[in-house]
Amino acid sequence: MGTGNGNGSRLTYWLFGILAPTLLGAVIGWVTTTSVRLASHAEHLAVLESQVKDTREELQRINTKLDRLLERKIHADR
Repeated sequence: MGTGNGNGSRLTYWLFGILAPTLLGAVIGWVTTTSVRLASHAEHLAVLESQVKDTREELQRINTKLDRLLERKIHADR
């Protein structure tokens, strides 16, 4: 009986010796991949925010120009 208990204990230590590092490696790999993906998404969002800002500024210039043209047209028709 003592031999069976020792073998079970060895098997348990052997499994933990393999499973624990494997699981730890998998978790570290997942965290690394996720952080890289998040950084990539953050860069992409920054580019999109910049494009939205530029587009809004351009639309504001277009609106201002249209307003001036309409004002001239209204004053010219009087």
